[in-house]
Amino acid sequence: MTTGDLTDAPLTFIANRDDNGAASMKIYLDDGISTTQDTEWYEFILSGNSLKKWDVQSSPNSQKGHLDKLVITNAGDLNETNFACMTAFSDWTHSDLKYEYDNVTMTLSISLDSGEPIELNELRDIHFGNDKKDINMCKLDM
Repeated sequence: MTTGDLTDAPLTFIANRDDNGAASMKIYLDDGISTTQDTEWYEFILSGNSLKKWDVQSSPNSQKGHLDKLVITNAGDLNETNFACMTAFSDWTHSDLKYEYDNVTMTLSISLDSGEPIELNELRDIHFGNDKKDINMCKLDM
């Protein structure tokens, strides 16, 4: 598999949280073929029930990078999650996301309800939690 194959294939991010509940990851995307091209480089930090994305280098017309789902490990404390959403990069709107906790693996999986992948260039951040104890960032008025 080349990085060119990854431009069309949906990605699954696995965030293996440390003892503080944090994780980080980087992703670099190119077309996998040419030496002169638009490349993309993103950094992600998971902490405080949010996955935040930084565009280190990206193109506004990007079609690279599709997130199938986010899987959070070491997630025993997230077993009562009752909300998840993403904030769009272009207009700051929120979209509700599907969340599913697995008691056997102690993981929380987050994805679009439709099953379609999330376009990385349109993702600003993902928020999740339990509205009995966490601020529900999905319901804030902007």
